[in-house]
Amino acid sequence: STPREARVQIQYLEPAPGEYRPGACNIGPREIARRRAIGIAGLVSAAVLAIVLIAIDAPAPARALVVFPLWGAIISLEQARRKFCAGFAYAGIRSVAGSDATESVSDAADLARDRASAGRMVAYSGAIAVAVTAAFVLLPI
Repeated sequence: STPREARVQIQYLEPAPGEYRPGACNIGPREIARRRAIGIAGLVSAAVLAIVLIAIDAPAPARALVVFPLWGAIISLEQARRKFCAGFAYAGIRSVAGSDATESVSDAADLARDRASAGRMVAYSGAIAVAVTAAFVLLPI
């Protein structure tokens, strides 16, 4: 007898265009582009704020203000990368059709999966922002 081959099912993270996947994809191309633009603007804002704080010789605790635009930038870029909006998940809506139209997420299990995924994304984006900000605050400037 020959050993049985194990069959592995691969789940791809890239959904088909316009396809909603609970906890994984709830925005389409237009919303993705918006989040990417907001994320880039947030990074620029955080960098400008950091430069200004260094230029005025702000005390270390004041440099912690960088966390706010940085966190916004990180979560916006992560939403664009993942094709998943935390705000939409919490609001119980989705917009995957490529327009500005939104639809309600009516299935309770889908809504729970969206909200759980959003919570994780907000938490790890915040942790990254806090770690980067801590390094900036601790710089001997």
